[in-house]
Amino acid sequence: MSTERPSSYVVGLDLVRFACTLMVCVFHLSWHKAEMVTAMPFGWIGVQVFFVISGVVIANSAARASPLQFLKSRFLRLYPAAWLAAVVNFGLLLSVPLTVFGAAGVWVDPTSRALWYSLVLGGTTFLTSAYWTLPIELAFYGLILLAIFGGGVRRFLPVARLLVLASVPYCILLSRSLVADFELGWFEFGYGPKNMFLLRHGIYFAIGMYFWLLNSQRRLALLDRVLLALALLGAGLEIFARAMQIVGSYAPGPAGPMSVGFLVSGALAIFAVLAAIIYLSLRHARDWVPGPAVARTVRSLGLLTYPFYLIHEILGATVLHAAQQRGLGPAGALLAALPVIGATAWLIAMHGEPLLRRAIERLLGWQGRTAGATLPR
Repeated sequence: MSTERPSSYVVGLDLVRFACTLMVCVFHLSWHKAEMVTAMPFGWIGVQVFFVISGVVIANSAARASPLQFLKSRFLRLYPAAWLAAVVNFGLLLSVPLTVFGAAGVWVDPTSRALWYSLVLGGTTFLTSAYWTLPIELAFYGLILLAIFGGGVRRFLPVARLLVLASVPYCILLSRSLVADFELGWFEFGYGPKNMFLLRHGIYFAIGMYFWLLNSQRRLALLDRVLLALALLGAGLEIFARAMQIVGSYAPGPAGPMSVGFLVSGALAIFAVLAAIIYLSLRHARDWVPGPAVARTVRSLGLLTYPFYLIHEILGATVLHAAQQRGLGPAGALLAALPVIGATAWLIAMHGEPLLRRAIERLLGWQGRTAGATLPR
């Protein structure tokens, strides 16, 4: 198997990642408000696209890494930013009345237990709801780590196959249970730690891994082409299931309650477009090379997406409240919140995170460059 990787920066991945972060942010800050519910009703699909990007990026970073190199790179990518975001989030929870978050439709848990789980990125509760995806990411990292121990990049294809074969039947069962209105019992995962089994979201990581493998090998065997098609089908079923599960939580808009058909069709269309951009960006990485200034700007946007995602609910709700107290309407308050969240995320990503990362490296004696630097982290 060829393991050749693109030597140029894949600009499309960071652009898609930033777009998804904005989508998720606007969705979370608008879907419980009747006057704003149509601002970004499909924004939740950004989370599923995040998982696809992770499949690409993690396969790339692990392809030529030793187990220790992979662990170092993932730890330094996830935890320093998460710790700084937790400081911002918990500080706001201590200083802002909790009614502010309820008014914005943002779920929070201001307890010390939630703080601890938000620092270790695992547990049954977090400071706010965005953190629920991180244990899923960690579970995928664990699977890739096992693949590295088991033979490295040669094991990536079996991992992708396993994820598809485990996840697609679950998504079929899940969607069927919602249509026929029967309970899944233990297999109803919600947003809890059972999602770490990757039965629901494994298809998205598999799609990303297959995109990366296609870019590395330029072709897939017939079995894997079939499994990639099944993964895309399973993604459609999971998106349908998510829409079914959340449609009743939207605030009724000017045209009445949100419809499942509208949510599913919009989310599927956005997912298809963004997945195609990810694939084409990998395929044409050597052709679509931006100038240095553009590359630096887009790279910065990509780097700030992670802290942006972690702080957008609590900081966003705080700014919404402050802006509306000063007479701005819902749309104006949302427009005021986005640059504040972005600036705070930029400070974390460009200043706080590198300082903390270097301090950790000195403390633990970790020197040298981490693996997989050609794709966004």
